[in-house]
Amino acid sequence: MRFYSVTRSSLLLFAVLAATGCVTTGNAPDERAQVMAVVQQWKQDLLANDIPKIMSLYSENFRSEFGNKAEIETILSELGERMVGEDGRIDIENADLVVNGDRASVKPVSIGTRKGAVCRSLYLAKEDGRWLIVEMGRK
Repeated sequence: MRFYSVTRSSLLLFAVLAATGCVTTGNAPDERAQVMAVVQQWKQDLLANDIPKIMSLYSENFRSEFGNKAEIETILSELGERMVGEDGRIDIENADLVVNGDRASVKPVSIGTRKGAVCRSLYLAKEDGRWLIVEMGRK
C-alpha cells in the first residue's frame, strides 16, 4: 500500500509539473526568435516592395546615417523598386544576431541585385513589447 501511495503522489506531482511546464514554455517565443521574425518580415516586405508594411517595422525614433524615418522610407521605396526589377536578394541567414536585453543587432545583412550588393547592419529595440528597427547603418 505504501508503494502505491508514493507512486500516486509522484504521478500527481508529475502531472502538475508537466501541465505547468507546458504553460510556461508555450507562452511566447524567445527574444531571438522574435527579432528574427521581424527581420524576416522586413526581408519579405522589401523584396515585395511593400513599403507601408515595411515601414510598420520601423520605430518612430529611427535614426541612421542615411536619415530619419521619412528619409529611409524614400530610400527603401527606390530600393524596393530595384529589388523587384533586378532580381533582388537579401541574405539574413548568414548574419550574426546578438540580443542584449531590449536591444538587438543583425549584421551583416547583404542586400543585392544583379548590379551589385551592399552590406548593412540592422539594430532593433523592444518598444512597448514589440521589436522595431531603430537604426540601420554600414557598421
